[in-house]
Amino acid sequence: MRRQGGFTLIELLVSLTIGLMLLSLLAAATPILLRLSPRLSEKLTVEHALSGAAQWLSRDARRAQSFEPLEPPAYGAFEWEDYSAGERYRAIYYYQPETKSLWRRLEADGEEKSTSEVARGILRAEDVKFEWSSDARVVKIELTSSGARGYSQTTRLLFRLRAQGP
Repeated sequence: MRRQGGFTLIELLVSLTIGLMLLSLLAAATPILLRLSPRLSEKLTVEHALSGAAQWLSRDARRAQSFEPLEPPAYGAFEWEDYSAGERYRAIYYYQPETKSLWRRLEADGEEKSTSEVARGILRAEDVKFEWSSDARVVKIELTSSGARGYSQTTRLLFRLRAQGP
């Protein structure tokens, strides 16, 4: 006699028991995941802000032949010359209190070319520090970005400017 397709009562009970155990683990983990999700999101937002700022600063510092410290709310300006285009560039970094963010203004031969938000979550102007060592031609930058729930992170950057001339 051939056996008909289907499950036995024992197989159904075992699979039902395993399913209920998995469901109870998921139910227990859900509140933890819901609590961690905003914290993780805030952490990622802060890290993204600092990473973006580091990219802008690194790009300008690699090009720069000089650096000029500026008075608040500006921090400083990287300056370089594009010999192929015959233009002198200046990237000025400054604090914008209305948006609580770090901004960059690019000028070419004294004329404004663009303005960009570089990093959000900069709660106070003091959360950004530029230090210039003219002897070593080194710019040290410290940025602290904060999220709405209190998570904050600081990144420190060190750039040595290239030599002057073509």
